[in-house]
Amino acid sequence: MNLYHLRYFVTLAQLEHYGKTAEKLKITQPGLSHAIASLEEELGVKLFEKEGRNVVLNKYGKMFYNDASKIISMLDISVNSFQNISEGGGNISLSIIKPLAIKDIPKVAHDFLDINKDKEIDFKFYTGVTKDIVEGLKSGIYDIGFCSKMENETEVEFVPIKKQEMCAVVPYDHPLAKYKELNLKDTIPYKQIIFSKSSGLRPVIDGLFEKIGEYPKVSYEVEEDSLIVGLIAQNFGIAILPKMYSIQYINVKAIPIIKPDWESYFYIARMKNRYHSPAADSFFKYVCEKGL
Repeated sequence: MNLYHLRYFVTLAQLEHYGKTAEKLKITQPGLSHAIASLEEELGVKLFEKEGRNVVLNKYGKMFYNDASKIISMLDISVNSFQNISEGGGNISLSIIKPLAIKDIPKVAHDFLDINKDKEIDFKFYTGVTKDIVEGLKSGIYDIGFCSKMENETEVEFVPIKKQEMCAVVPYDHPLAKYKELNLKDTIPYKQIIFSKSSGLRPVIDGLFEKIGEYPKVSYEVEEDSLIVGLIAQNFGIAILPKMYSIQYINVKAIPIIKPDWESYFYIARMKNRYHSPAADSFFKYVCEKGL
């Protein structure tokens, strides 16, 4: 039994005429007759009865038709879906770290859809920390990640797309809140909330403190930046964080760090030696070229 035979059977059951069915399927009538006979032989039962020049399903043919028509319908839906993917459509699964999730990635995704209106593209959005995003890329859950760079992940392609602006985030009634910019050394006397070691930003911030040869007293280690900001607003400490769009809506102040000199970026990431759909590949290249 093969899928051609199933399709021939379903079409014959619908048209009830060998000649019309052969014409629709663009095969010879003897070829159609042979296929139906082979199918009946394999199943061990007759499927059709003659009615004049037509044929109709018998009891067993009707039973088989219910299953065969479902199989053909499911196959057609699947084939159409993959044809859409091959033509640049389909789903693109993104996982995003919080600093980029509120404004940057929604905007670039909207812009990409706007210039690809002729394609049926749909995004699936997820958020997470860098470690989990990279694990999701490796396990095939996500097509593309927006995260920090993990130096030991040699199978992952990281491309810088936006420079990180580091700030000291403090409550409005904090002694540092009166300043417009700060040296990192100015933050040392105050208890700080830092990212946990699972965060991709932890090495960046540790590197900043290494540059000045000092490290603050740590009050809490937290994985999520949104929780860090919430703790700051309630006077649990201050923190060194990337500038985030959401900070302006919370009762904290973000003060740019101007010293020490440093360079750090947000990255777009995907697996190096793995097949990427045309849509995912196109979006990756679009973001790399456009940036954020």
